[in-house]
Amino acid sequence: MKRRIMILAAILWLSLYSPLSAQESWQTDIKVSLMDAQNRLYLGQKPDAADGRDARYDVPAILFGDIMAYIEEPEGRKYWRKFRSSCDGYPCIKKWDLLVESELEGQMINLKWNSSSFPSGTTILLIDEVTGNVIDMQAQTEYSYKNIGKRKFQVEVQQ
Repeated sequence: MKRRIMILAAILWLSLYSPLSAQESWQTDIKVSLMDAQNRLYLGQKPDAADGRDARYDVPAILFGDIMAYIEEPEGRKYWRKFRSSCDGYPCIKKWDLLVESELEGQMINLKWNSSSFPSGTTILLIDEVTGNVIDMQAQTEYSYKNIGKRKFQVEVQQ
């Protein structure tokens, strides 16, 4: 009898915990391209990730070539992949600063992302800090602009 109760409790716990933890973990990739050159950035949230430096999830950027895209932290570190901690079911805002650099001025740069893993009930915005354009990343899956030099964007997740 005790064994049945423990099995039932485990099944109940898994059925309640799994949807909650699935909502807390997500990731997307942003492909930044210019002609034939491209970089791919990864960002998201995981329950066991740290907002600061996290060797488990964060990958430093190596910058060279016709296009250099990276996620920059306030202390100046640059990443190709950067995860933040989850909000644990509470309302919060998480932000990532994306920078795109290229010496090929006058060319079109395209940012394209996969929105299929975005959690429901979450607002995810791409903000172009040069033009002020705000893009709902769940409704639109790409953004293009004419390169005039270094460009800063912010991805803001509101849960």
